[in-house]
Amino acid sequence: MPPFVLTPHIRSLIDLAYAEDMSAGDPTSEALFEAGERALAKLIAKAPLVVCGLPLLPIVAHRVDPNLLFTTLVSEGASVEPGELLLTIEGEALSLLLAERTMLNFGSEHPIRSRSRWRCAITMRSVKL
Repeated sequence: MPPFVLTPHIRSLIDLAYAEDMSAGDPTSEALFEAGERALAKLIAKAPLVVCGLPLLPIVAHRVDPNLLFTTLVSEGASVEPGELLLTIEGEALSLLLAERTMLNFGSEHPIRSRSRWRCAITMRSVKL
């Protein structure tokens, strides 16, 4: 798989997404968590899927807080099953919650990609001797 390249266009999309998502701040999170409170976030597959977009997530999240620590547990393009842990993120709770929506928007699994990979896998299995 070719390496991920952050282009000026992608950087602009991230900026636009944050301008939309954070225009009013995050008053709910600010009411529930104190500054400096630490948290651990886990990205877990809810359905069978093909991993797509994980290299972009730290770039998106570090726009909010460059101190968030990512541990990626699966490779881009991997097929995963429900319940499989894809990555963890450690850092300040307010930062995690502020970055969460935009990260999920950029990193969401798309059903067409998963179905295409699934059909390919089924086809490949049916021709094996």
